[in-house]
Amino acid sequence: LVVECLCGENARQVVLDGVAQRGEILTKSLSEVIECAPIHCGDSVMLCPPQYIAIATYAASLRCAQKLVKALSVDGPFSISLVYDATNPESVFVVGCNLYTSRFLPMTCHTYLGEPWLEEAAKVVMGVPRRSKYMRIIDVEHVACRIPVFSFGNRPLTDPRLGSTMQATGEVVCFGAHLHEAYIRALQATGTRLPDKGILVSLGGAENKLKFAPLASLLILAGFTLYVTEGTRAAL
Repeated sequence: LVVECLCGENARQVVLDGVAQRGEILTKSLSEVIECAPIHCGDSVMLCPPQYIAIATYAASLRCAQKLVKALSVDGPFSISLVYDATNPESVFVVGCNLYTSRFLPMTCHTYLGEPWLEEAAKVVMGVPRRSKYMRIIDVEHVACRIPVFSFGNRPLTDPRLGSTMQATGEVVCFGAHLHEAYIRALQATGTRLPDKGILVSLGGAENKLKFAPLASLLILAGFTLYVTEGTRAAL
């Protein structure tokens, strides 16, 4: 409800993980959540480093995080969840802050090679003075994609609709030279069988159907048969 009041239907999410000492950020990384808020980020596909967000959103997220870390005088690892309005990239709001190592930190550490964040966090907790060291996104040579794993088939009474409560029972992280390679690898790692002949397409809303139109053309050119409803067929 809070997310919907702040950003409406255009709410998007990002997660900033890092390590701080005496309220100053030593290392940081921003991950992009593909699903719209308020779906829990643990149930969402995540990309690190971000691939779609605007520079203004990236900068505003860092400013919000630095203010919060300084105000709380954070000493150790932290994970901050933020939402922003896709129609107004600078409108960033903090919706959660955890002062412990998040589930995304291993993905972040492997993405930003040469950044031993867990080691940094341990030294900070022990009171060893550390220096800030960042790795620029432009220097990251690959993309990490995290995909959640669900067990609805083993829990028939569970409501499969996603929301603010996390329902994933596992996750997979894969790397690629670009986001598409990383995403396909992650899908295959979850046991998902990729289609080789026909694809059933289920789309709601005229806007989504228009966005899918150019992708449909590519799939048909690639030799796939698309099965759609009358409404989707008319839009395509």
